[in-house]
Amino acid sequence: MKSLSGNIVRKGRRGLLYGKARKQYTRTASPASGFKMRSPLKRENTAIIMLTKKGYSINQLSKAFTRSTSYIYKVVRNAITRGTTHFLDKRKLPSTVRLRCSSIRRKTLDRYITGWILFAQGIGDKPP
Repeated sequence: MKSLSGNIVRKGRRGLLYGKARKQYTRTASPASGFKMRSPLKRENTAIIMLTKKGYSINQLSKAFTRSTSYIYKVVRNAITRGTTHFLDKRKLPSTVRLRCSSIRRKTLDRYITGWILFAQGIGDKPP
């Protein structure tokens, strides 16, 4: 039951009890902040899945495609649940091997990222 002032009213033992309604918060950015979600490119999700199969990490892909890590994780998680790719567990590898592999992969990704972006945009026919 609501009163005319917008407060919530309920009946108690001593009469009517008034309480304020909770404010509903939404996670929308104000127009002044300039935040606008970029729509995915034509083959961006495919490129992300293909690079994940090659062993690139979520952080490396987010820097390369200038996307958030949560977006990259969402794409990879959907691919894993659909059976398109599998999870590469690198926790058991020695730390020096992991560091060396990640530095080599980062260098090769920096070398080929323009080709991958062109493939994601739909300009290139095949991935590099």
